[in-house]
Amino acid sequence: MVWSDIGVRGFLFGPIATAGKQVISKCCDFIVSEKINVEKGMRHPLYLVVKERTDTFHALHALRKAMKCREISYCGLKDKYSLSIQHVVPIDCKQSPDHFYLDNVVAKKIGYVDRPLKLGENTHNDFFVRISMENIHELGRFMEKASKKLVFPNFVGYQRFGLRRPYTHELGLAYFKYLLGERDELTGLLSKKDGWWEMQLLRKGYIDESIKLLLIHSVQSYYFNECLSELLLDERLHAREIQSGVLIGYDFRNRKHPGWVNKEHVDCIEDRLSKDDWLLQALEKLGIRTRYRVLLGVAEILIYKRLEETMVIGFRLNPGFYGTVFLRELVGDKGSVFQDCEPCLKTTANLLPAGEGKGSF
Repeated sequence: MVWSDIGVRGFLFGPIATAGKQVISKCCDFIVSEKINVEKGMRHPLYLVVKERTDTFHALHALRKAMKCREISYCGLKDKYSLSIQHVVPIDCKQSPDHFYLDNVVAKKIGYVDRPLKLGENTHNDFFVRISMENIHELGRFMEKASKKLVFPNFVGYQRFGLRRPYTHELGLAYFKYLLGERDELTGLLSKKDGWWEMQLLRKGYIDESIKLLLIHSVQSYYFNECLSELLLDERLHAREIQSGVLIGYDFRNRKHPGWVNKEHVDCIEDRLSKDDWLLQALEKLGIRTRYRVLLGVAEILIYKRLEETMVIGFRLNPGFYGTVFLRELVGDKGSVFQDCEPCLKTTANLLPAGEGKGSF
């Protein structure tokens, strides 16, 4: 994947130390841990899920199939090439064992709640990344002098788009055309993918509501990224300004945007819509209204420590901010996209109680 393919170009203060290749090798070199605050209940089981080399949608699909659930709610997407820890709440399952072990996914029941989780409901995400690169000393000098809170461009990360073409925003645009009666482009793109939901849409013309939202949000995110990049490249964005950009909806042209919305980002979106006017028709058909997303994010530095030719950096982000995007600002385009990583979950022994294992509930 190339960052510019998803509209990401330009930097705010970086890159600090440009990496010539990806900066992690093992999945546990990039750990993301989701923190939530939900009231205890009795109606639905709450699971803690640990996964690696698997994106959130495929992990949820595997769990739903194994537990025979109607659906599984969650707070947000987590990186595929990482060791990620997140919470899920299965709904209407025929079985809900205390432990589950699937390929690259481990789940443990930790309690019960009375309602499903909502997207963005987590309080924050903590990241711990071990970076390995030749010029690590440059990054070390920067971290020694840096503030405890670093501002960075709030691009939507590649987790929203996927790592290989066709990306989800390309599928999303083709899906919009499908809704307007042009079906050939979507069929052609889907034939190049072999994932479960792509096959579901290709064969049955149906997709889950969560996948439909993914396609919609990826289109909105692509236009958001494109215009944020334009502001950065033209040096029209400043770290002290807390403003938002536009996630387009059908009412984009008919509403008065608040004063805290960056006017130049709005103008950029308008310029692109003048070439893709049909987008608003599709968004109206789907009932998608305009939303806003802050243009700059803040990473709270928790820890940084030099270990020979590597460095461990711990940082905290609010929901909706991407750890890979912050990492890109530090080490550049090539070092922050992970094409693969060596697995760390060799067995269930380090995650499940003694005596528990695959197929044992």
